[in-house]
Amino acid sequence: MLTLKRLFKDWKQANKEKEYKELAKINKELTEHYASITDLSEEEVLKLSERIFNNKKFREKIVDELKKEVDNGLARRALLASGLGAIGIGSILSLLGSKADALKVKFYQDKMSFDDEFYLPIVLPFSAMVYINGSKVEAVNWKGKLIDKGETGVDNSDVIQSAIYYVDTSGGGTIFIKKGIYKISEPIVLLNPESLKIVGDGAYIKDDLTELKGTVLKATSSIEAILKLSNYAKNICIAGIGLDGEGLADYGIYISDGGQYNVVKACEIHSFKQAGIFVDGGDNAHYEFQAYKNKISNGKYGILIGTSATDNFIANNIIRGCDTALYLKSGSNIIIQNHFYKYPGSISYGIYFEWAGRNIIVANQFDNPTVAAIAGWANRQIIGFNLIQAGSNDIHYGLYLDPPSSMTYDNILFIGNYLCGKGEYVVNTSVGLGANASIAKGFIIELNTYEGVTNITKLKNSDTATFSGNGSTKDFLIGDHGLAVTDPNRIVVKVTPISQDAINASPCVGYVDPSDNTKIRVKFASAPASGTNNVKIAWIAEIVG
Repeated sequence: MLTLKRLFKDWKQANKEKEYKELAKINKELTEHYASITDLSEEEVLKLSERIFNNKKFREKIVDELKKEVDNGLARRALLASGLGAIGIGSILSLLGSKADALKVKFYQDKMSFDDEFYLPIVLPFSAMVYINGSKVEAVNWKGKLIDKGETGVDNSDVIQSAIYYVDTSGGGTIFIKKGIYKISEPIVLLNPESLKIVGDGAYIKDDLTELKGTVLKATSSIEAILKLSNYAKNICIAGIGLDGEGLADYGIYISDGGQYNVVKACEIHSFKQAGIFVDGGDNAHYEFQAYKNKISNGKYGILIGTSATDNFIANNIIRGCDTALYLKSGSNIIIQNHFYKYPGSISYGIYFEWAGRNIIVANQFDNPTVAAIAGWANRQIIGFNLIQAGSNDIHYGLYLDPPSSMTYDNILFIGNYLCGKGEYVVNTSVGLGANASIAKGFIIELNTYEGVTNITKLKNSDTATFSGNGSTKDFLIGDHGLAVTDPNRIVVKVTPISQDAINASPCVGYVDPSDNTKIRVKFASAPASGTNNVKIAWIAEIVG
């Protein structure tokens, strides 16, 4: 009797032994089995793929079984026994009828990662598979029928391109690229693609950034990109693939001419002349791009967001050895979180933004940039709870604002960050302003922690001051106000008398020293009495306007 349990056992064994034709045969049997327990034909199963569960009768059966198994804490067995493991855990959440049911499965969804033993590397039924078979590189469809083939050790662009074209023209689906090194001498182009998954066996690079292994697409000539998506790509997912530019390709993944809902995840991207990932809306807009759990190394930029890109989510990436880890040329509504920017060598910036406003930059780690962790020119930025540390070189700035022409910064929140030096290395200035930069009241620097920071930029400062009265002097120099602005028209000084002699001589007023705008003074209504350190005040200096 044909059972899913037996099919999955055969599938795992074939996958382990690299029996790809046998794998395709089992894949076909799985599809036939799905068809046999629904009212769909085999062709409909292939075409609909994950949407197979739209069949109400079958869906209700699966959900009922899954609920029982999840309640009993046997989620993995439920997945395999029901066949959901073959389609992908993501489908379950859309099938369950309530948020409570979805939450029960969420833990198991998180477990299904490329590094986890429970992850099934092929989302079955796949539409096409590319693999190395001896001296051949072959692409087959889900039935094992040959789509295209080529030679190992030479250009494999055409074979992969053929597999993608086959799936794209069949209504979308999954292209699985098996572990191996695939030589790429021409860009693999996805022209106006929609609803495609390009999935690999995973990839990793040695700590010294010298050797990339796993499913690897390796450039062998000077090309624009290894993978290029153009003419409004939509619903494209690229996952578990290594892209090695070999210092020849400009980009690893280049998304041009707009798009929507595209995702790059769990990829290892290495050695590009320009950027590992480049998203550019061009004349069209690109909406809701996501890049997460990628590792990017050795390029001018790790991730480059070009023009007309908005509502992007960039998280949990590790970027090393790039001159600028993340460059935001324009765009807005970009959320950047949980990155680790590590710099083996002379690196300039962690994040640099030009006209990219309305961004949230939180919970990132910046390790040893030489110029600044975050820099650029654009308003409406929330920058919070980041770790900025100097460990093998000095960092000039935590945040550096240096516009090419006169610009007033407003609505920037720099809050809750931890800036620290280590040993002889320091952060020279917490927040730096270029010659063309000025700040307005909406610029807020609060609740940051400083350790090993030479100059702490302040928008508000306070302290106490003590003087010795002589019975005739009414006006006293307090000292440096320590603020980032020296324009006396934008600084308010408030003083409060503390000692009795100061109270007796009050009211008193504070003001910016007209002969030196970096200093502040206090003036009493009458001269305080003579004495030693008998006149004590508290002062607050703050930037306004």
